[in-house]
Amino acid sequence: MARAEKSIIDSKRKNIFNTIVNDLLETSSESEDEIYHLLAENSDSDDDTLLERIVKRCKTTNISKDYMKEVLPEYTAEEFIKEFPISKKLFDDLVRKYELSDAYAYLRPDKRLPAALNLSVFLWFAGHENCSFNDLSERFNLPKSSISRVIYRIIDFLQGMKDEVIKWPKPMEKQKSAHFFGSKFGFSKAMGCIDVSHIGIYIHLPPHSCGDYVNPKGNVTLCMQAVCDERNRFIDVFVKHPGSTHPNQILYNSPIYENISTLCEDYYLLGAACYPCSDWIITPFKCDDEVKSYDKYFNLQHMQAHDIIRCSFCMLKQRFKQLKYCKLRSLEKLGNFVEACCILHNLSLGDNLLDITNVTDDGYINNVESIEPDINDRTRMLICEEICKKISNSEVA
Repeated sequence: MARAEKSIIDSKRKNIFNTIVNDLLETSSESEDEIYHLLAENSDSDDDTLLERIVKRCKTTNISKDYMKEVLPEYTAEEFIKEFPISKKLFDDLVRKYELSDAYAYLRPDKRLPAALNLSVFLWFAGHENCSFNDLSERFNLPKSSISRVIYRIIDFLQGMKDEVIKWPKPMEKQKSAHFFGSKFGFSKAMGCIDVSHIGIYIHLPPHSCGDYVNPKGNVTLCMQAVCDERNRFIDVFVKHPGSTHPNQILYNSPIYENISTLCEDYYLLGAACYPCSDWIITPFKCDDEVKSYDKYFNLQHMQAHDIIRCSFCMLKQRFKQLKYCKLRSLEKLGNFVEACCILHNLSLGDNLLDITNVTDDGYINNVESIEPDINDRTRMLICEEICKKISNSEVA
């Protein structure tokens, strides 16, 4: 008799469970595939535990919508960018684009979370150094599993814009950049600057590869190689190598290196001393007792011009503070997240809402020298002579 009663109770529990699951399918903003994924993730849980998570999912959806309706619209422009590191205008533009994207169209049209909420979750995460998935879950009243999927969706959405936002300059743009670097620093054919910054990461690494990610400062990082123009706009970004990798090796393995002569044409990039000097990457003279006075002046001008890339890194990390110590747990997603932040950085240039006064890039490492000899010093010598002539002419005048 006891066994029969238990069977009846189990049958009733199963019916209740199925009813709530079906209700979730009717009311949740997630697609059916994602709901089934949620159930599969918790297949080892007993019915009570799983039901508790499902009920929480149902309840929190409405709370998060209230936040978007009642809190976000009340922010002033200054308050908005303090919490979400882009302007309200850009935010609205991105919301409209996301609503029209394939990624958003894939979700259930009648029950999906608002596009603005998706973007808000991502931006809050990107803009706060100490933010974690737990913080986001509490702030936006969403389960952690939804938080991760929202962030990854927005990363994919932004990466779809990469080719139109982070792109190599056209001939007229190169000419404009060269005019800037020539008139201000004496580098009449410079079209931009190249360097590496380190992104702090918090991730469980296999024991055999942990050391690979420890940079010269002793921090666990991922390397970001970037090229920027005179406006601090990133024109190329490459994020893949662990923190111990020398910038030379990152350059040699980056997509731009194979075609650098074609990409630069008659122009060149200004690079730090960590690179070997060549026709397309101009580095400073090595600092030793034999450096001549004109060479020292060349190095001074080079340093001031090359500071543009350091400033770009500072702007990026001041706006997207999560890059100082990123908490995403997938190396692939980490690289994609960095690129997504660079895309938003480019789109945000000119908003004049970012204060980088006295801001430094903790991920930048000074005094790294090239591990290989210079490839070609001819172009650098010609540039140095050109700068020296300008000094002589100005002194005569």
